[in-house]
Amino acid sequence: MNAKPPKMKAVKVRAIDADADPEPYRLLRELVAAHHDELVEARIALAWQYGWAKDPDGYLRLGSCQRVTDPLRQLAGVDVLIRLNADVYRLKDFGDAGRRALIDHELCHVARAKNDDDTGATDEMGRPVYRTVHHDAEEFVDIIRRHGLWKHDLLRLAEAARQAADQPLLGQRSPTQKGPRT
Repeated sequence: MNAKPPKMKAVKVRAIDADADPEPYRLLRELVAAHHDELVEARIALAWQYGWAKDPDGYLRLGSCQRVTDPLRQLAGVDVLIRLNADVYRLKDFGDAGRRALIDHELCHVARAKNDDDTGATDEMGRPVYRTVHHDAEEFVDIIRRHGLWKHDLLRLAEAARQAADQPLLGQRSPTQKGPRT
């Protein structure tokens, strides 16, 4: 009887080594210092994600952010994991502006958990506790076209878009084209 050798499973996530590839961690530190004061104490790990494909609607995930489980927090000394789409991140066209926006976006998904008295929550070991933050607005373009800015979060998003309209990130893409998702 000939036993088949086990099939090798592809590794789709690889930790980013800050010594071998310092640029993503440099951007992370700069963005935390400039915009995310409550994350200064957070132990954030970065990883490359390989093999993300477009979803059935044509969107490509650029990154993801998650709080790690308590066992990993204890064993690995990490509070948050940010995965970056390795294929997109390294594209010349994505550029520094795209990289900054992506890491900043993922950092916006993390906030310090609060106690009832609005102080920062800690666990029984005295470590800061973090929570996941959802996007400020979520809606379909067709609903906005049919019903307008019918929710407060859409009004806030529209105002931010008006203020930022003169600084498009990816330039060439028309507003009707489907783009990347984070």
